[in-house]
Amino acid sequence: MKYRRLLIYIAVALAFIVELFYLWELPTNFELWWVYGTFMLIAAMIQGAGAVMLLFWPRLRLIGLFLLGNVLLIAGYLVIRVLGDSITLGMPPLASEKLNLGIVAIEIVIIGLLIALFRQGLRRRRAERPPGEGSEPEQPRETYVQMKPAVEPGTSESVNS
Repeated sequence: MKYRRLLIYIAVALAFIVELFYLWELPTNFELWWVYGTFMLIAAMIQGAGAVMLLFWPRLRLIGLFLLGNVLLIAGYLVIRVLGDSITLGMPPLASEKLNLGIVAIEIVIIGLLIALFRQGLRRRRAERPPGEGSEPEQPRETYVQMKPAVEPGTSESVNS
């Protein structure tokens, strides 16, 4: 249990750091292009809301939702970087590019922590499930075998002789 709480606290701290970065970069990116600013605003909201949910309600579904949000953020960042000119119509690159790569690296660490929390939650859910439900193997049932009688009807000899 302590290990799970430690993972949660580390993930929350990193998510708040990333959120503060996004909020710090928000005005600069809105000046460059409104799409960049909107991306940063959505990213900050995902990080902040996800960190609060993870801290106060660390449920399996919320961890999965936060994990999905972070994966989508990374995917959005990669789409902007890889397809840059065709999507952004020649707009300038994001402000403070080296810092953005550091934040992406932190988000990848957050994704790793969330995957560990998600797997741990799945294991705990399976352990709490009563036998006979879900993927747990059923207990073998007792079977009865009909035995042949020791003496054949109408004869006095036994089978063992």
